[in-house]
Amino acid sequence: GHAVTMVRSKSIWGPFEEDPELHVMTARDKPGKALQRTGHASIAEGPDGRWWMAHLCSRPIGDTQRSPLGRESALQEVYWTDDGWLRLCEPEQAYDAGDHEPQEISYSFDTEKLSPDFQWLRVPQSSELFSLTEKADALRLHGRDSLGSFFYSSLVARRQQAISYEAETEIAYAPTNFQHSAGLVAYYNAHKFHYLHMTHDDDRGAVLQIMSCEGDQSLKATFPIWENPIELGDLRRLWLRVVVQKTELQFWWSADHETWEKVGGPLDATILSDEAGKGEGASFTGAFVGMACQDLTGRRTPADFYVFNYREIAE
Repeated sequence: GHAVTMVRSKSIWGPFEEDPELHVMTARDKPGKALQRTGHASIAEGPDGRWWMAHLCSRPIGDTQRSPLGRESALQEVYWTDDGWLRLCEPEQAYDAGDHEPQEISYSFDTEKLSPDFQWLRVPQSSELFSLTEKADALRLHGRDSLGSFFYSSLVARRQQAISYEAETEIAYAPTNFQHSAGLVAYYNAHKFHYLHMTHDDDRGAVLQIMSCEGDQSLKATFPIWENPIELGDLRRLWLRVVVQKTELQFWWSADHETWEKVGGPLDATILSDEAGKGEGASFTGAFVGMACQDLTGRRTPADFYVFNYREIAE
């Protein structure tokens, strides 16, 4: 429902005259537009005398009307009509931002500070959640609350900045209780995430499994916690990967970073959006991907992450 409107006056005190076309820009009631939620604009004149409007928008995937990249910034050229109204040079469209190469970054954790690409939730003192010094060359996450918690979530993640991407991490973890879990998460908020994690079962020992929360009002994890777990035996250090291709998300795992196996079937990547389910209108941040660790016993059992790789997939 966002829009850009214009009124004008010869005096700052009015009276004001409304634009006869009402909206300079809007995607309201136009679900087929490539850019949705267009509005909240500012205008500026460039050095060559051309005028531009910077504004908020989102880019839904296909016909889903869901935007995992959240609210983005856009730029449209505008002009002044002979009778003094502001108009778009052409209808709002989505363009590639120049010669942008797909981003590919490998993060190691042998540094004193975490890359500014990473963020975490609510706690300003990072030592409450993680450390770069407790384990050599590793990011150690202290097990804290569940991913659905509004308090202490041990989650270190970076923005998803392309519609399709893959991310992977190497984890070392020794869960001894079903209340222990750690792994790779595609995350929007406490109600919307897909989580591939290691945990422990009394009968199977260490296992690898998926938990998803799809934003329904019941807040139930839609994939039961023990559905088709992969038994890990004595393996405690392994690789986890997530591949997102537009609307589909697929998890993988590997013991050696060479031979990879799928975990479960493709999941709905579009739930990681502002428009999907519970939490609509409350975040706007876009989806994240990162590392997480939980210990619901309160003992803060840690997990160590040695690398995090992020690669965008060109469309």
